[in-house]
Amino acid sequence: MTRDKLLRRILTETRSATLAYYAYMHTDREYVANLNLHLRELHFLIAVGESEGTSMTEIAKHLEVSQGAATQIASRLLKKDLIVKVKEVADKRRTVITLTAQGERAYREYLRVDESRRAEVVSRMQEFSMQELEAILKHATLVKEICTEFLSKEIPAISGT
Repeated sequence: MTRDKLLRRILTETRSATLAYYAYMHTDREYVANLNLHLRELHFLIAVGESEGTSMTEIAKHLEVSQGAATQIASRLLKKDLIVKVKEVADKRRTVITLTAQGERAYREYLRVDESRRAEVVSRMQEFSMQELEAILKHATLVKEICTEFLSKEIPAISGT
């Protein structure tokens, strides 16, 4: 296979992988018994569970999402009775997010699911050498950098003349 064809295949597979990941992130399923959640909601619960009493700003930063996106996720989790917003005792101006009893249960159950999935991924990648794993990491980092850069660039208009 030529270098050009290989690069095109890498781009195609990266796009396909990204679309599959996006679909996985945005499809709700029963990760936790009797509770359908999106993966983003579970990541939110993990962020809260790992540092109980954290602010929306801190959660947004941890999840690498906008404040608005974090607020939307929080609204869904509030409706599902998985989190509550509480005024901090020491500073009444600050609102923190905490898990409800049901949120704590979902958080704990999902940690077990997450560990199982992580073990499955690690198992499937056992055949790769350290050099190959480093190349995969380098590729993923490069894709992230390129997408972040492209996102901030203005696309030049193409004239019809």
